[in-house]
Formats: sequence, C-alpha cells, structure tokens
Amino acid sequence: MLAFGGGDRAGELLRWAVTEESSGRSLGDESRSVLLYIPVLCGVLAQRSDEALAFLRAGAMSEYWSGRTLWRHVAGQEQWRGAVQGACIKGLALSGRDEQGGILEWYPEHPEAVVVVGPEGESTGTVGGAVVEAAFCARLVREMGVEAAMDQVVQYPRERFIPSFIQWRDTPEGEAWHSWFDLAEAAAQGP
Repeated sequence: MLAFGGGDRAGELLRWAVTEESSGRSLGDESRSVLLYIPVLCGVLAQRSDEALAFLRAGAMSEYWSGRTLWRHVAGQEQWRGAVQGACIKGLALSGRDEQGGILEWYPEHPEAVVVVGPEGESTGTVGGAVVEAAFCARLVREMGVEAAMDQVVQYPRERFIPSFIQWRDTPEGEAWHSWFDLAEAAAQGP
C-alpha cells in the first residue's frame, strides 16, 4: 500500500527497510524475497516521491552497495549485492519518470559498470541481465502505464512476465538490448 499511495515519507521508510533495518540480520527466504521486491515497489512510489527516486538512482550503482552490510541468508551467506542493485535498476525503469531514461542510456555507454563490486573491491558478477529486464519494464510502462504493468505483468513472473519478456526479446528493441548484454558481459570478463 505504501508504494501505491505513499509519498516521500514512504520512500524513506522503504529505503530504511532495505538498507538499515535488515542490515546484518539473518533472514529466511520469504523475508529476503520481500526485501528484494521493495525496490521494485519503490519504482511505483517514485512516480510521486523524490525520496524513492533518489534511492533508486543511487541503488542502481554498484558503489552505493559496496560499503553496506546487507542481510544474510539463514545459512550465513550475505545477500548478493547485485540482486539488490538489479532490483533498483528495475524499479527505476518502472517509475516511468523522465529522469529514469538516464540509467537506460548510461549503462549502454558504460558497459564496464555492470560489474558488481564486493565488500573487498572484488568482482562478484554483473547486473547486465537486470539492465535488459529494466529496458523491458520501461517498455511495459510506456505501453501500459505503471499500474497496469505491475497488475497485469510484473507481479506474475512465471505466468505473464517471462512469456511477455520472451516475446519482447524477439522485437528489434529486445534484440538490440540482448546484443548489448552480450557485449557488456564480454567487457566485464576482461581480455
């Protein structure tokens, strides 16, 4: 409800839940899934909340997460920063605000930035797939509006999101993003 009806105070609360409240805590699968979905919901909220938008813009960059302690799996392993960063990238695309276009323009110009930096400065993977998924989400928002995109596609990963994504992947736009993904992944691997 906060995402669909809140304002800046809701944006502050949702950011706090992801970055502070859960920091260092050991969480089960359901709680971790909720925390990873919060940035997506912040995309809805960012239509009205500059605070939510600021969180997503910062969280879409690896540097934002590199100095933070995230939550841990019950088995003790810390949450992968790339999953949270990727959720912020997707949330930013779902916001539908003109400012979000910058991230989908910025990453293609900086393919090396898809590398996720770990706590010791090491590479732990990439968010290239999240950028491509964000481009798809931005297309959904342009075509349907954010509420319809969330209600009819995004909230149903297996039933609707994946089939729609596969269909989009075969369009010229989807093909271009997948070509970029291949180049970005190769750049991230280095020579």
